[in-house]
Amino acid sequence: MKTCKFCGQELVDEALFCGNCGNPCENTSENTLQKEEQQETQNDNRAQKKSLAPLIVGGVLLIMASAGGSFLALRHFAGDRESAGFGQEQAELEDLFDLSQAELEESYKEPEGTGVVDLSARNHPPAARDVSVLWDKELFYRLEDLGGENDNQIADCILTRMELQRADSKTPIEYEVYREPTTGQIQKIVSIETKEDGNLELSDYYYKDGRPDFVFRRSDSVYTPSYATIDKTGERYYFSGDQMVKWRWIYEPSVVKQWILELEDTWYTQWRYGDISEDERRQYDEKEAQVLNEAYNTLEAVTANEPAPVIRGRVVDETGKPLENVEVGIGRIAGGEIERPKVKVVTDGEGKYAWAVTEDMGEDTKPEEEGSAVQDKEYFLVFRKDGWIPSVMKLSEMGEGYLILQSEQDDMVLLKEDEEDNTITFYTYQVEPQGEQDILERAFSEDTEQKAVPVLADAAVTIYPGVNWFLGSPLAEEKSSEEGIVSVELPTGIYTAVVEKEGILPSRKVFLAGGREQKQVIYAMAANSGETTAESQAGADKTEGTKTDEEWRILLSWDSSETDPLDLDSSLFTPDKAAKGDRNCINTLNRSDHAGARLLYDGEGNNACEIITLDAPKRGSYKYYVSNYTDIQTGDLESFGLSKSGAKVTVFHNGIPVRTFSVPQKAGTVWEVFELRDQGIVPIQEVYGNVEGKGWWTEDKKLSRLSERSLTADWIQSDGEWLYFTNPMDGGRLYYCRKDGSDLTRFGEDKTIDPRILLVEDQVYYIAGRSIVRIKNDGTGRTVVQANVQQAEIDDPTFFLVGYSDGMLYYYNAPETIGGICALPVGEDVNTSAWGEPGSGVNGSTPYYTFGECPARAAVVGNYLYYLNWNYSSDGSGSFCRKSLKTGEEECLKEGVNWDLHYWSIYKGWIYYLEDGAIKRTRLMGPGSLTEEQVLTNNQRNDGMGSIWKLDGDTCYYPGNDGKIHTMALDGSSQATLPLSARYMTILDGELYTLEEFGWDLVVAAAKSGENQRKLGFGVGAEGMIGSVKPEHDSVIASVLAQELYFGCYHGETNTLTSADFTKQHVQKAAWYYLYYDYYDENLVKPENPEAGWGDYVGASVYYDRNKVNEAMEDLYGVSAVFGPEYYNSYDLEVYENKISSQYYWGNSGDPYAYVSGLKYFVEDGCLNVTGEFFIDSNGGIIAEYVPFSAKFKVNPGRRFPYQLIYLYMNI
Repeated sequence: MKTCKFCGQELVDEALFCGNCGNPCENTSENTLQKEEQQETQNDNRAQKKSLAPLIVGGVLLIMASAGGSFLALRHFAGDRESAGFGQEQAELEDLFDLSQAELEESYKEPEGTGVVDLSARNHPPAARDVSVLWDKELFYRLEDLGGENDNQIADCILTRMELQRADSKTPIEYEVYREPTTGQIQKIVSIETKEDGNLELSDYYYKDGRPDFVFRRSDSVYTPSYATIDKTGERYYFSGDQMVKWRWIYEPSVVKQWILELEDTWYTQWRYGDISEDERRQYDEKEAQVLNEAYNTLEAVTANEPAPVIRGRVVDETGKPLENVEVGIGRIAGGEIERPKVKVVTDGEGKYAWAVTEDMGEDTKPEEEGSAVQDKEYFLVFRKDGWIPSVMKLSEMGEGYLILQSEQDDMVLLKEDEEDNTITFYTYQVEPQGEQDILERAFSEDTEQKAVPVLADAAVTIYPGVNWFLGSPLAEEKSSEEGIVSVELPTGIYTAVVEKEGILPSRKVFLAGGREQKQVIYAMAANSGETTAESQAGADKTEGTKTDEEWRILLSWDSSETDPLDLDSSLFTPDKAAKGDRNCINTLNRSDHAGARLLYDGEGNNACEIITLDAPKRGSYKYYVSNYTDIQTGDLESFGLSKSGAKVTVFHNGIPVRTFSVPQKAGTVWEVFELRDQGIVPIQEVYGNVEGKGWWTEDKKLSRLSERSLTADWIQSDGEWLYFTNPMDGGRLYYCRKDGSDLTRFGEDKTIDPRILLVEDQVYYIAGRSIVRIKNDGTGRTVVQANVQQAEIDDPTFFLVGYSDGMLYYYNAPETIGGICALPVGEDVNTSAWGEPGSGVNGSTPYYTFGECPARAAVVGNYLYYLNWNYSSDGSGSFCRKSLKTGEEECLKEGVNWDLHYWSIYKGWIYYLEDGAIKRTRLMGPGSLTEEQVLTNNQRNDGMGSIWKLDGDTCYYPGNDGKIHTMALDGSSQATLPLSARYMTILDGELYTLEEFGWDLVVAAAKSGENQRKLGFGVGAEGMIGSVKPEHDSVIASVLAQELYFGCYHGETNTLTSADFTKQHVQKAAWYYLYYDYYDENLVKPENPEAGWGDYVGASVYYDRNKVNEAMEDLYGVSAVFGPEYYNSYDLEVYENKISSQYYWGNSGDPYAYVSGLKYFVEDGCLNVTGEFFIDSNGGIIAEYVPFSAKFKVNPGRRFPYQLIYLYMNI
């Protein structure tokens, strides 16, 4: 062992440099002394020159040092050591460039017959059919769900990536492999295959104890993080014991259909395996065998082809042409000591090289086993070819255990030797976080130029040779001028520049000096620019699994042309769920969340940089992407603009730059860069040329910013998983439930006076009595934020919530006959400087702010509050105005407005409004704004009640005059009608929620196409609820009640019936509607005038085969032989507008009919309880109306119609 003379570190005899301080090791050999003398002479000759001698290394595409390597680099950044100049650095590297003693090895090749997956092999026959087998959801939900304490275990799995080749087509398939961290057992594999049309086929395989458990298959344009929720399209296959127990397909969000061995208790459309046709069963069996074997074949191929630790890459010239016969030496840094390369490989005709990492370099080339000591070492590469400048690159870390086992390096660029000097001018800038104010001003600005980023003056700019080779001496160090400029002369070659200043995070850039004057732009961040905001930290503190001692920053920079600037955008997908099965995306349109993720800076034009920070990462996976906004907007999706942009992404961890990625040289507009997990950074480096359906990257940024950003109060709200609402059947108290109606829970005791509520993060705002109250969504933290609100005694609503934005709550209040909107600060540190003096609180109420004259609705867009004044002028018109939230200035944009006070909204630069029953729109900004109008439709429901339209994506949804939900494009084209009726409607998480009246029994959730409707029984008492009464069951229940109330209670002159009163005749009568509705296509219907006698039939509007009817009754009610011959023509029941017309068969045409309305359900003691109102009508007029009743049904889950009436009471 020898000792470093500079710091005393013990070193191995072969060490050339000290890994602790970076100085060259002392060696007293004759050759070394000669070299030192030559070095001193060279230093003397060059003492007065800024230009540097020709020593250049490769790597236009940047690979940053590992965390350990960065620590060493930061010691050099400290500035306590002057540059030794090129001469010393050349001497330090000469021995590294000498590869004559390195042992030549063949480039690593995959063993014969490996790297192949045969998906078509059928080696695993499905298990024998057993309809009693059920799918065990434990594995899937333990891995993927976010709700429970033991969920989200996919976040703990170790992720590796690999590529295999299909045996049939020879095309590649990328795989992500998730292993249980302690046992290494594979629990999930994601298959990513590019098809001929350019789209991806994605298959998520889940394995339990080595057997397929669940498969989720879908197509997509880009592989973005998602969840297998019902609003994510694709097919699902559920397995148990090698048997597929369910095949579910979702081709439109929330339109769920499935074939299943035994029917489930669900609102999904489903068919039992035993009931489908023979051809359909064959399809099921074939799909079962196909998917089962594909899952096994995938697992076996991945297991058999575990990737060896391999360093691979490519060497090219300045034009990108591959270089053959380049010697690539592999050196190692072990224990902080730099070892001379002992082995080398040679590039092939495609410029490629590959070396299997070994423990004994140059002695035993056997690849290391997983998890061995080799993975604790760092490596560097030396590139040498006669006539070309030698190069060196320090590699990123190899990782530990199952971490990245194959180190794919970026292209190395070798340059021919020459004597040219190049003037390199560095322009250094300090990127400051954009405030919301800057963003909004930019959105409303007509100026095409973004405000320039401030320059970084008096910063140290240090030049190092090669790519991230910070272990030797720097070549030069200069200070930036007051203008942030540094100029140096450099020989042709590749260098790494580092910019440092106190209070600034170190910033790096690899650049090429190539025979001409060059401009290099370097962006740096303030060390505290990503500090956790109070808002994000508060959210982080409430979030399970956050790690508040972590901080990550991601800096994107690129080369921007002054004549043709490129706009790139960064996106970070977080673990949180969003709509349509996707994950929450932090980008220019969604700049922050409440777990510390934040887009600090969105550059464009000549400000070619973006910054995303992550202050308190949650437990889970984060994925980072870069998109070419410029070319996406022009439709040039396969352009090379992104690859030629010089884009680089640098990742900082707790202030230290730990990894940098350079854009791959591939055509496309979206770059998938890396994934951040608990295990660290997982490189991905994929480029896509298709962005179909990816609104994060395709939305017009400026127009999107010209949309309302205020939350709107509504009758139902969602946080993505739970629904929140007031329950009119329980005094308007607050409830929440899951989206299928299950887990109904009351979480507030106040009785609300208006159904409109607001959900702001985890706080629910509502009106109770004369107060505005907020409460956490778990029922804790109830706080009165406004009390003693005066209300006029008039018929119209005088006190209700309107919306929320930026800590300000907006509500409507009419203390007298005339009212308007009030603004109430409810957030922390709300800036109220633009609001003037608040109005005095009444009877102890909190002071609030007012604006305008009697506005009934307001919307925050950009930095303005828009509202419609109702001036009570002689012509009844109003004025459309706005108030600057920055200065407080109010201005009128248009006089003489006859829009509906409540019905208008702002979306993507347009104002949509209702006028004389027509939906119209006018531009918010630009030519023709507020002057030209477009009539979109005259079909908007306009009876003074109901909901405004909803704008979602590129579609407008609105309730029409016919009571149906209609759709149209934003310009009024493509009109369509949905199979949904509603007075009130909204869109939550990609689904339609509709309500006919506030009776709550008619809440229907459906896909945006109107399909896959499910009824949610929200109108319940505190005892519980039924959340999935099927529409056909609801109709049967209505018909049963209508008939029994008429025949039993009203006509029978009694107001109470019990189970003892329900004879076979009553059961018989109660069955008609269901038979008509459900059995019509099952051959129960016979000709109306059969040739045979009526004794074989049961009479009604049509005639039924008595035997089949009795069989159906056995199935429905569990009673036998209900219909005897004497009942063949006893009465007639007709269906009319979903109501039962109950007329005696022998009666007159004027005989009455009965029906029920306003059914409300809840479950208690295993029984379905129903309340509602009873009506009897006739040609002569109404006989009875609004008669309250209550009923109870026994629930028999095994029956096709599971409800048996056991009690009925009419409040006569």
